[in-house]
Amino acid sequence: MPLTRRKAWGFVGAYVALVYAGLYFTPFLGLYLSKRNALGSFVGWTYALSALFLIYFLYFKLKIRKAEAYGLLLGLGILFQGAIQRMEETLDRLHFLEYGLLYLLIYLAFRFSSDGIVLIGRTIILCSLFALGDEGLQGLLPNRMAEWHDVLINISACYLAAGVVFVACKYRDLHDGKRR
Repeated sequence: MPLTRRKAWGFVGAYVALVYAGLYFTPFLGLYLSKRNALGSFVGWTYALSALFLIYFLYFKLKIRKAEAYGLLLGLGILFQGAIQRMEETLDRLHFLEYGLLYLLIYLAFRFSSDGIVLIGRTIILCSLFALGDEGLQGLLPNRMAEWHDVLINISACYLAAGVVFVACKYRDLHDGKRR
């Protein structure tokens, strides 16, 4: 079942709707996990499973076998770890995963009409607009606060995801024997 432009944008819309629908309930989940001293474990396991899935996808599905690719990903992982360690222990730590996935979905949707730096730029701009919308909606909810800090975290997550996509595209092209 090949991905079409319409399906790709459908995935983007469904994911954004899911994120926006969860805005009201996320603080309750965070409070529930905090009271049970499980918040750190939840976030840690979520990232560990995501990292394993990413490595599986890159190695087995895209067949990226170059050590340099994983070295670059390790560098991005170190940048990510440095950023996440500076954040307080809340569900906000999942913003990197949330907006990294959003970047990937939008990237897949835009690649039907763009390529190169235009593709990356359009994807980051649209992700940034969603980040602003996300924080704007949070400002309207009685149990949430809008913060510029969160917008910057979300946009940073998009840039990290762009780095991962770049590495995947570069080393997949080398594996396929073609360069763009």
